[in-house]
Amino acid sequence: MTKHLFNEFPEYTKQDWEDRIIKDLKDRPKEELTLQVEDGINIRPDYAGSSSKEYTQSYRSKNRWLISSELTDDCTNRDVLDVLANGCNSLLIHINSTTDITKLLKDVMLDILDSTFVLHGNDQKALERKLSDYLKTNYNSAIQAFAVSDPFENGTEFNDPTNGAFINAAHYRNSGATAIEELSYALAQLTEILVNDPKYIHIQLAIGPEYFNALAKFRAFRLMSAQIVKAFNWKGELRISAAPSTYFLSTKETNNNLLRLTSMAMSAALGGCDQLTLIGHDMSGNRSSERLALNIQHIMMEESYLASITDPAHGSFYIEELTKEIAERAWNKFQQIESEGGFLNSLKNGSIKDQIEGSHRLRLKRFQSGESTLVGVSKYVSEQSDTSAFTPNNWNGISSRNLSEELGEEGENEA
Repeated sequence: MTKHLFNEFPEYTKQDWEDRIIKDLKDRPKEELTLQVEDGINIRPDYAGSSSKEYTQSYRSKNRWLISSELTDDCTNRDVLDVLANGCNSLLIHINSTTDITKLLKDVMLDILDSTFVLHGNDQKALERKLSDYLKTNYNSAIQAFAVSDPFENGTEFNDPTNGAFINAAHYRNSGATAIEELSYALAQLTEILVNDPKYIHIQLAIGPEYFNALAKFRAFRLMSAQIVKAFNWKGELRISAAPSTYFLSTKETNNNLLRLTSMAMSAALGGCDQLTLIGHDMSGNRSSERLALNIQHIMMEESYLASITDPAHGSFYIEELTKEIAERAWNKFQQIESEGGFLNSLKNGSIKDQIEGSHRLRLKRFQSGESTLVGVSKYVSEQSDTSAFTPNNWNGISSRNLSEELGEEGENEA
């Protein structure tokens, strides 16, 4: 016998909720409670329904994400073994022509790990052969290891990726771009790369500080990237990884970063990322802080059970509407980039650099005026903090990157 547990509760219409809100606000217009965030997105005080014809859904096939550590091209074997000992099950390792692969991977059991090697340097094909020879020599069985390269590593000159491509869209967010700008640039890069039909694409997106916006951003990117992949009839593997945006972390009030990292990690995990990498809260490379970063993920996965459901936000009117609006705005901006000649052309004419610089300076004004706040950086700053760092080029204790150099363009402005 089926028992309908909710039959005893009356059904309420949208108008019923409207009347209740007006009563609770004592006839004050609810529009006063609307919050506008970056990219012109308005957060309404009520979401009694979704205008989406269909609810969005995660395209991730597994509930659990990969707990990853990202290691730079000057890392050592000890660094690799340490992160593995602390519970990481996925590696994102940057290597170059000077990397001693045999020494770096000594005692590392790649056959039980998921590994991605990002190739750097002028002769990436030779580096890939070197890595491939090592893997074939030391592992008889098939292993989950990918070799990827950034086709835009040398700025505006496109290098055809060999087997796999790496898109570091987090770079734009870390330089000051908005979430919508970051997504549109990632989509534009994806389109440029799919023309060459690589077997595997690894896209890294940054996690911002706005909890629900960041969550909806990952869901929106899955919707949009799925459309592009379908248009190209691409049969390769697409992985979406997440990393916290250092733009919103502080080197002065580092303990606050633990809270920020936890919130960011939850947004990415619940948003459906395939792989998640957290940095140490003090950003010093300290082994203790790196272990805390990994433990945040262990607690979320094993104690908070955030990996028990593929898409926990599915069906939430607020999240669905936010996902839809982010997707529409990012898609429109992506189409604008395409109409102007595509991603490479936007790099060459400097429009991407100009947009990011403009977004950074506008955000900085909002922080300086008090319209927006970042605890420990623009508000509630302790005595030991260096408030002189609050400048356009170094506003949170982290020296901002020079976009002119990063994007391969001439210029003197920093963002």
